[in-house]
Parts: sequence; structure tokens; C-alpha cells
Amino acid sequence: MSSASNVRRWLMTGVSYMIPFVAAGGILIAIGFMLQDPAEVVKPSLTEAVDAIQGTHARIMDTRKTLPGLRIAQKYAVSMGGGLNQRIGLYDGILIKENHIAAAGSIPAVLKEAAKISAPNNLSVQIEVENLVELEDALNAGAKLILLDNFDIPTLKQAVEINAKRAILEASGGIDLSNVREIAMTGVDRISIGGLTKNIQAIDLSMRFRTADFKNQL
Repeated sequence: MSSASNVRRWLMTGVSYMIPFVAAGGILIAIGFMLQDPAEVVKPSLTEAVDAIQGTHARIMDTRKTLPGLRIAQKYAVSMGGGLNQRIGLYDGILIKENHIAAAGSIPAVLKEAAKISAPNNLSVQIEVENLVELEDALNAGAKLILLDNFDIPTLKQAVEINAKRAILEASGGIDLSNVREIAMTGVDRISIGGLTKNIQAIDLSMRFRTADFKNQL
């Protein structure tokens, strides 16, 4: 048998072993869409949130938290429903969190390090702050995109006053339809809601045998 024939035989054998895995993957994706159609599940709650903040300049955003395998579909659904997309993954934007600040030693230090990566790669840099002291540190260090993590309404209002339009402020954490308008009224620029894309609302699906079908086979 020629070497070319051997290669073809090995390739076909490999393909035959792969077919069950490909089929299983396709079935799982199909079941995922059956249980949660991103265009249908995301849009109603997103539409309600967008409608709730009408008359303010705030915009509703999703987060990077999405269901496995459905990120692009969910992001598309949010953009079509009147919301804005956050970064797609860890590669197209930098979000500085508390551990990054701790590792760098300070907010100015971590922003300086992030700038070394973001500038040549044209990446946005957002820093998460947990109180007004950190907010002032971030502003003084030149931050242009700041995430206010779990700020209550009075603190959000203070943050907007301190900011004085120097940076884009995004409210995040514990936000739903019961408080989204009040948060928008504080003057923040963006409101991110993780529940738009990560909370599963499965349909009621079951498969049952019909006794008549079995009787007909007897």
C-alpha cells in the first residue's frame, strides 16, 4: 500500500472517531438555544431597563458574563435591544480590579502599568473602585473610565459631583428594574447589568411517551 493511501486511511479513521464528538457538540448547542433563546430571553428585561431610564443620559450595558458558547449571540441580542456591549473577552479591553491594585501597590501604579499595554494595542482601560477615596485617586491618576462597584444612591450622587465630568462613570452591582431608574437619575453615564446575559431562564420542556403509540406497535 502506498504512503498516500496510508495517509488517507489514517485521516478517514480519525474523522470517523471525531464524528460522535462533533454530533454531540451540535446537539448540546441546539439544546442550549432551546432552553434559552438569547434573542427572546435577553430582550424583554433589557427593553424594560432601557425604557426605565428614558429621559436620562445613562445607557444600559451588558457585562463580560455570558453563557458558555452563546457570548456572540447574547452580545448581538443586547445591541439589537437598545443596550451597549462591554468588552467581549479578556483580550479587547482592560478592567482593573482590586487584586490588580493590590499587586501593583496603588491605583496610580496600576494605571501606569495598564497604559503600557493599552497604548500600543489600542485597548480601553477601566478601573473598578469601591469607595470615594479610590475614586479620587483614580481621577487624580488620569483614569478616563471608572466602574463604581456596589455604590448606594447617595454615594453615587457624591461620585458624580466629585467626578465633574472628568471621566466616564459606570454603576455596577445589585442593579435590577427596581432601582435602575433611580441609579440613572444620579447622573452616571453607564449602568451595567450582568443579569442580562448570565441568568438562565429555562423554558418548561419535557418529553413524554404516549401510551397509544405503544399500543399501535403491539
